[in-house]
Amino acid sequence: MNRPSDFRRHARKGNSLLEVLIATSILLVSIAAIGNHINVGVQAGLRVQLESEASWHCQTILQESIAEPSRLPTSMPSPVPNHNDWLYQVDIKEDPQWNLDLITVAVWKPGKHESISRMQLAQFVTTRRIPETTPKTVIP
Repeated sequence: MNRPSDFRRHARKGNSLLEVLIATSILLVSIAAIGNHINVGVQAGLRVQLESEASWHCQTILQESIAEPSRLPTSMPSPVPNHNDWLYQVDIKEDPQWNLDLITVAVWKPGKHESISRMQLAQFVTTRRIPETTPKTVIP
């Protein structure tokens, strides 16, 4: 005679379809989450790389502008020397009252990552203009 407890013991040899579906869905959700985290990590790495490169270009151009003001280009965007995929722009605002110039350098990489790669640095420098000489008045 079969008792109900014997039936349950022999009927449980494998997993039910519901258990397999639940386990598969948990696995798929986990794989999707890991894939999303990998994508976020790649995007963060790209952002850091672009910001670092923009900072380096910006500091280099700013220091060159301070060292050799005669080489300053117009305020039109120009390609970064030896890095033609980057653009830069230099703006100078003069303040004759305090004998200072504000040099602002903006650097960016045109394209789909332009908003990430845009960087701007500014620095006050003393004006290197030759002072105007006033004629001496001779008193008789």
